Amino acid sequence: MPGIGDLVWHQPVLAALARHHGAPIILFARPSSHAASLFHDAPFCAEVVAFERTSLGLLALIAKLRRHRLDTLYLLSNRPTLAAAVALAGVPNRYGLGAPSQMPFLNRGRSVYDRGTPAHDTPVPQCREFLARNFIAPADPVPSLTAAPFMRDAIRAMFADAPRPWTSLGVTATQAARRWPPGRFAELAISLHARHGGTIFLHGAPHQRGILAQVTAALPRDAGWAIDLSQSTMAFAHLIALLAESDLFIGNDSGPLNLSAALGTPSFGLFGNAAPHASLSPRIQAILPDGGPPDERDGMARLAVARVRAAVDGALMQVA
Repeated sequence: MPGIGDLVWHQPVLAALARHHGAPIILFARPSSHAASLFHDAPFCAEVVAFERTSLGLLALIAKLRRHRLDTLYLLSNRPTLAAAVALAGVPNRYGLGAPSQMPFLNRGRSVYDRGTPAHDTPVPQCREFLARNFIAPADPVPSLTAAPFMRDAIRAMFADAPRPWTSLGVTATQAARRWPPGRFAELAISLHARHGGTIFLHGAPHQRGILAQVTAALPRDAGWAIDLSQSTMAFAHLIALLAESDLFIGNDSGPLNLSAALGTPSFGLFGNAAPHASLSPRIQAILPDGGPPDERDGMARLAVARVRAAVDGALMQVA
């Protein structure tokens, strides 16, 4: 899967496979998932190998698979091109979720399609079903990650003058429909700072500066307590450490929300566009819109600032 959140959801499944074989795994993942940073110190992962899903990328993947001389491979994807690549690489034991178009290329285990349409249609529940059908001990339901201690030390030194509490706001999301309006994030930031003080970190990558600029434009001119991270050159590993050091995270349904929860930071997700999904960590507290269930048409607009503030106030008061 291509995203950070996708990989965080899969972490318990990867750990379960490592336990089953009694050794760390080698993970083949797309660069956009930031797998190397996420699993840098993970005991279940010995190595991360990057690949792209382009035609040339698949040829390179075949070569990388051959160089590693793997005995067994688990394909946690329903894409037939990846199944073909694994078979062409000559991996002897090939397990997979087993969509019908993949079956000619897989030769071991039971697929989640063995009994017709699988019970689940999303990746992580399918992976858990795959573990059960192949008598592999179930995965922990809670994704769990750690930030390297030296990275956390570096973040504390970098922001030594930033007063606590540290509140991280995840103001971006890949899908525009999942984004809470930037003006409301600004209103929330102003309200939280007035009540609790501290520092507000606005999370976003450099290519998302336009979205964060809309937030900062709605803040007071002297809002030195708000830090726009899209303007920084911090490495992704430092951003992981900053999320781990934060006292609270509030954000859209996106990768940073899932990552924050996996790191153990109290995390609140804004679910106005769609109901919380089956892969959602139980560590995430979902905030739903006023006046009815989430809805693609106006659900994010019905998420009032007062409702979000009321949901997080208690957590920030505990920090203070």
